[in-house]
Amino acid sequence: MPLTAAERASLKAKLQSIDRSITESYDEENQLTSKLNVLRTERQTLRAGRQTLLAERNRVQNTVQAHLYVLPTKIITHIMSFVILPCHPRIAFKVANALSHICHRFREAVLCEPSFWTHITMKEGPPYDASLACLERSGAQALQVDIDMTKMRKYDEPEIKFLLKLAQHLQRCRTFHFTANELHPFEILLPSLSKAPTLHLQNFEVFCFLDEATHGRDMPTPSQPTAAFGGEAPRLDTMTISGVHVPWSTFPTSNLQSLEFDFHSSDVQRSCRTFFGILGSVHSLKSLTIMQGGADLRFNDRWLGGGSSVSGPSSKDQASELATNPIRRLTLPSLTELAFTFTECEFTCDLLSLLSFPNVQKLTLEYLKGDSARVLDLIGGPKPSFPNVTHLRLIGLMSISDGRMLSFLVNAGKNVTNLHVNAVRCPALKRIPMLVRWMAMERRSYLLPKLQEISTDGISPTELRQLIQGRPPQLRPKRVGMRRRDCANPEDTGVQWLMENLEVQYVQGSSDSEDD
Repeated sequence: MPLTAAERASLKAKLQSIDRSITESYDEENQLTSKLNVLRTERQTLRAGRQTLLAERNRVQNTVQAHLYVLPTKIITHIMSFVILPCHPRIAFKVANALSHICHRFREAVLCEPSFWTHITMKEGPPYDASLACLERSGAQALQVDIDMTKMRKYDEPEIKFLLKLAQHLQRCRTFHFTANELHPFEILLPSLSKAPTLHLQNFEVFCFLDEATHGRDMPTPSQPTAAFGGEAPRLDTMTISGVHVPWSTFPTSNLQSLEFDFHSSDVQRSCRTFFGILGSVHSLKSLTIMQGGADLRFNDRWLGGGSSVSGPSSKDQASELATNPIRRLTLPSLTELAFTFTECEFTCDLLSLLSFPNVQKLTLEYLKGDSARVLDLIGGPKPSFPNVTHLRLIGLMSISDGRMLSFLVNAGKNVTNLHVNAVRCPALKRIPMLVRWMAMERRSYLLPKLQEISTDGISPTELRQLIQGRPPQLRPKRVGMRRRDCANPEDTGVQWLMENLEVQYVQGSSDSEDD
């Protein structure tokens, strides 16, 4: 049956559509072929570039290796010193050890340079191979010893073995910072310091944290006396002795700039003559800190020519010696920083009456035991003991009346520019902002006229704001430091005002108030 005109037209249209599809397929095939050719060309180019880079890498590697084997070892170690020496002592060993594993040449350069191995820390734990390796590789270089053994529950054979090895190298220490919670490590180490002069030593700090020392009770006397550098340490400028029994009279202290005595029981306290002898021999002393324990000042003031508040000779021999060869009052003109911490108020007053500190600029009174008001009366009388103090720190002082505190601030605070007050559990210190504000409002007298910065602990931001707002603009401090804990009250609007009008910093609190 012949097709109708409509059927023929429909078939024709379908054939034309198939022809167009075939044509389009040919076009797509040509495009894909063209793209494939481009990709093949790019692949060939990349392969050629890879070969070029590989060749360049091999050339550079061969050149570097050639230079490494030609370059003098001193130059390689000098380059490495810019990487190793600035590191903290605790990681310097790890950096040097990592460099030694890069290649044979680097290992040779690192191991032959003694200055890379001078930090001794014992941080790696037993058997302390890394620290022992540092002792051997450091050669004759000056050592920097920074060891903390307080976390060790007991001292076994590895620890004793290492300490005995370290004792053989103590004569070349530049820095000796050693902390322990028993006296036994000091009995091993310190006697070695008496064998010969310690020519490199600059910083000597030893700490023995015993429960007895912490609570002020007597510690057991070691079986052997500790040493004192063979009587000669010409570069020693910083010394801190905390809770360690030492022969005070043999210490070479003539060049000291910073001296700190902490937590010494009554059986090993310096005698008055020894204590004054130490201070009198230090001509360049700038900083002195005494923490819980000082000299034995129990002698009659007539042996000093009068004026001392001390009384009662401690022994007949001492009394006889002082009667024939009296101790005179001592002036320390070079001292600029003085701190009394956890000391008896009676001892503090005795010492302040026997010594003169005309140039002290930084004074710290912290947790004095007893009648703190006596100390403030002596310091802040009509003729202040420290007329040039610019930095004053008052921490944990108790039992002080408002009148005596006012007298102290009036007389001792004339030149104070930086004031720190820790008033945690101390009502007397907590009332300082109120006293300052009261003087400004009632007496039109502005305490601390040169105050530039004040930092507090245990005082609210609102109290600080009221203190500052009550002063004329020219007398207001520029900076304020506060504890974050004191700013935690959301209803206290003082924080916002302080931050808008002053430079505010958040400061660290005292160790005994870290209860937040």
